[in-house]
Amino acid sequence: MSKEPPIYTLKDISLTFGVRPLFTSVSLNISRGDKICLVGRNGSGKSTLLKVISSNIAPDTGEIFIQPGIKISYMEQNETFKEYNTLKDVVLAGIASSNKKEEEYKADILINDLEIDAKASPLTASGGELKKASLAKALISNPDILLLDEPTNHLDIKTIEKLEKIINENKGAVIVISHDRSFLNKISNKTLWLDRGVVYTNNQGFSNFETWQEALINEEIIKERNLNKKIEEAYFEKPSTTDYNGIYK
Repeated sequence: MSKEPPIYTLKDISLTFGVRPLFTSVSLNISRGDKICLVGRNGSGKSTLLKVISSNIAPDTGEIFIQPGIKISYMEQNETFKEYNTLKDVVLAGIASSNKKEEEYKADILINDLEIDAKASPLTASGGELKKASLAKALISNPDILLLDEPTNHLDIKTIEKLEKIINENKGAVIVISHDRSFLNKISNKTLWLDRGVVYTNNQGFSNFETWQEALINEEIIKERNLNKKIEEAYFEKPSTTDYNGIYK
């Protein structure tokens, strides 16, 4: 994990959908060089957290600190791109500059590297082609923080291996949600576990997750037992011998 100072920080954010609290106290730091896997149960809010980091959703409370000039790029899990004529148009849409013609060469490089059918229509393209175009769209601006939600879905092994190389060579920060355990083992050097509205941080990759998770759970069990013991002792504490007219003498 990078030892550089954070370029992005969330502090004690909360978010509620309807009457259900999704995040109650989420805090995290992102630094250059971090290759983060974000894990948690289905429905725990992982994708929503990426949307908060990408500024697509604002939290109800809490603070967000972003270094000036930081670029964040977010690849959603399922994008259809019906508004574009070709997959090349999809990739070009990721260029932040108003003059896309000057930077069109970047799209050509990514299209060639990822073997994207540039002229294919998003309406008829396969799931794999759409995923590659979505990935190229997220990469083309060379973001400081790259957010990837289930990036390996529909991808063939060759493209997954290319993606692993892209992430490992990335100079910025990357946050990935994925059910592909082998992929996470190869690309992560930091783990965020989202559990019941709170984020736990481990400065090791996904390969250490189960050992770390078990240790956290055991620690929580011990704390709960100690708390229950203190409550029980306080509740059933024997009154002083001077109370109740000496009934306990």
